[in-house]
Amino acid sequence: MSDVVHRPNICSYELTVENALHFSALTGKKPLYWDNYPVNDANMINEFHIGPITGRSADLYKYSEGFVANPMEYMESSMISLCTIGEY
Repeated sequence: MSDVVHRPNICSYELTVENALHFSALTGKKPLYWDNYPVNDANMINEFHIGPITGRSADLYKYSEGFVANPMEYMESSMISLCTIGEY
């Protein structure tokens, strides 16, 4: 693991095992992710997330308590994203 850890933002394009390990080292607990994908409000108002989720480490589940998705206000447009999050 690198000494430099990318710090996630409220709207992160990637979530990594390194992020989870860093959080756990600081708090003594595993993170619970509330992922702001595919939401498209606030800072992402000009983005339309209708594709599959990407940028999440495949084995992140081993280092976290869980993963919650935050759909956009257009529920039907969120379906592909939510289905891939379910598979993730």
